Amino acid sequence: IKTEKPHEVGSIIDLQFSVPNLRKKIKTKGKVMWSQSVVKESDIIPGMGVQFIDFDLLENDLSGL
Repeated sequence: IKTEKPHEVGSIIDLQFSVPNLRKKIKTKGKVMWSQSVVKESDIIPGMGVQFIDFDLLENDLSGL
């Protein structure tokens, strides 16, 4: 996830995103697996990698597609 304010590795965060052709936004939880802060005068893109951890919530949002 591209962001200039990434969370710390190990943080549990709430996620909300949309999927093409689906009106409803998906809500779930994720765990931050890696984090990259802003590096001044660099081409490194700040952000974080997140692993979905609440599959039941994710499956409930995607059921019926």
